[in-house]
Amino acid sequence: MKTSLPFVTLVGLFALAACESKQADVKPTAEVPTATAPAAKGDTHAHQEHAQVAPPASASATPAPPPANPVQAEMRALHAATRDWVTAIANNDLASIPTGISQVHSARMVTEKAIEKGEYKPPKAGADMAAFKKQDAAFHDELVKLLKASKGNDLPGATKQLGVVLEGCTSCHVKYRF
Repeated sequence: MKTSLPFVTLVGLFALAACESKQADVKPTAEVPTATAPAAKGDTHAHQEHAQVAPPASASATPAPPPANPVQAEMRALHAATRDWVTAIANNDLASIPTGISQVHSARMVTEKAIEKGEYKPPKAGADMAAFKKQDAAFHDELVKLLKASKGNDLPGATKQLGVVLEGCTSCHVKYRF
């Protein structure tokens, strides 16, 4: 069985989201453990509890600056939605996924208008806007598949499709951002 890196990353995110959701009512302490006892041989589930670790200093309450352009606003909506989708899948509660997709779709409408007016070009390969639009359309088609899986309460299908969506994010960033 071939396992792709984004899928492995997705599995790790599920584990983190599940742990965070279970610890949602526990307030972090100021004490940060300096060491943990080694796991017993063969113990694959031993890990440090996240609630015992103080939040990093960089996790301040300073709000992010306003988006510089419509694509940045769409990416922020996508980031927030994706974070919520990972948690929803980890908790086997797919009902919130459509709301996030709707928010991303609304942001996409603003992005499309800016692209059509020539007000936005990606930082890399901006001369090939036809290819950018084609890849964007394909990405949003994958979001529709995630929407269908979530509405059908298909946990395995939604999990797999979220992996495809995340691979789409990476692919687009490689071609047009970095």
